[in-house]
Order: sequence, then structure tokens, then C-alpha cells
Amino acid sequence: SVTGATLDADNGVAKLEVEEARVSSSPVDIVCVKEVAVDDKTGETMSIGAFRKKLAKEGGRLAAQSQSFNTTLVETKARTRPAALAGALDLRPGEPFKWDRTKW
Repeated sequence: SVTGATLDADNGVAKLEVEEARVSSSPVDIVCVKEVAVDDKTGETMSIGAFRKKLAKEGGRLAAQSQSFNTTLVETKARTRPAALAGALDLRPGEPFKWDRTKW
């Protein structure tokens, strides 16, 4: 980002002061998430399977088969190493990320 600028109008020289962006030594930070059901009555989150069982218990088999309930994503434990994902995306510490449409 630019932190300062001066212009010498007499000789037509512009001087820009910039700060280089800092880069992480670890190019990837992974957050894994899973989809969970949200109980409209209580706001409680639970696994989709547990929520279907609850619906079946409260309203019968038809209610449990319904796909019309609210869901959200919650953070869960990761099983992928950052280095594995960085390798797959060809990321290297200190180098800018470059999007490759042919890969993604």
C-alpha cells in the first residue's frame, strides 16, 4: 500500500513511498465445516441424522423424510494438512496466489 507521496513540480519527479505486503510462512489456513440442522423451535443445532430422528419421533415418518428444514455450517476438526492443500493448489510461501481456470 502507498504510505506517502511527494511531487517535485520543478523537475517533474514524483516519489512514492510504499509498504510491501507481508506474507505468511504457511500459505494456507484450513477451516473444515460440516452441515448441521437447526431446530426452528429451539435454535439448537444437531446432526442431520439426529434431527430426522427427532422429527420422526415428533411428527411421524413423513416429517422425517422432508428436506425442508434449516441448516447451517459449523466448524469441525480438519483432516487435511495445509501442506497437502498448498501442494494441490501449487501455493508457495512468499509467492502470490495465481488463479488457474483450467484447474478449478
